[in-house]
Amino acid sequence: STGAWGDHSISLPILRALHKVHGPVSAIHIDPHVDNWNPKVFAGTNGVGSQQAQSSDGTPYYWAGIEGLLTNTSVHAGIRSSLDSAAGLATDASSGFKIIPTWNILEKDGVKGVIETIRSVVDFARGGLCEFGCGFVGSGLFARHCGAECWGLDT
Repeated sequence: STGAWGDHSISLPILRALHKVHGPVSAIHIDPHVDNWNPKVFAGTNGVGSQQAQSSDGTPYYWAGIEGLLTNTSVHAGIRSSLDSAAGLATDASSGFKIIPTWNILEKDGVKGVIETIRSVVDFARGGLCEFGCGFVGSGLFARHCGAECWGLDT
């Protein structure tokens, strides 16, 4: 199991490496965007796609799903942005993700409730990637409460 913080340029290589050792793994992706966009529609490419869109910060979980790197027990938490298309939700579901929107933090159970949802969805026994995207304002809050200890490690 591993954790990462950043621009998602390392997400796909980490998932590929984990897959070589463990087979399909779970991902906890805490970020304002799902980052599973099809490169042909990402960033307004209008179905053409570009070389840059193939491996951009918006596509790592799209490729992870296509390549079969993930279990059906992954979570996107802190999502606050819209998708490029309605097909994005179908892609996300077929890749095994549950979406937890940012506003769930404001609900009665707040961060604790979000963490409980993550723990109820993710298969921690298989290990995986816990990624804190640099664009999510509350990432530090989640890191403190759900980072390494989500995987049974000391914080």
